[in-house]
Amino acid sequence: AFLSKSLMLPTVGALAKRLGPGRLLWIAGIAVIPMSSLWTVSDAIWWLIVVNLVSGCAWAFYDIATFLLLFETIPASDRLGMLIRYNLLNFGVAAAGAFIGAGVLERLGTGQGTY
Repeated sequence: AFLSKSLMLPTVGALAKRLGPGRLLWIAGIAVIPMSSLWTVSDAIWWLIVVNLVSGCAWAFYDIATFLLLFETIPASDRLGMLIRYNLLNFGVAAAGAFIGAGVLERLGTGQGTY
């Protein structure tokens, strides 16, 4: 997913110029929402590779759109403080989710049934 996301960023950047970041964010939202459910369709390696590639593309859309909207909508005087708070909260929530997930796995076990 990371590789396809990295490879798609220049193309998505060009698309963002044509469509605008707001429309690109809508497309990203529609594309990202079903991604996690696609993992349950099959456990065939080819399917998981395709889902990862498509997921990376969808997240490239989201990343470019949110990045452009941050700079488009936040006044320059408030931008640094807002980005610091955004990143702090974003990574804090991700870390909290990882700890909660680890606690759930510790309590319920790490067998296939737990997942």
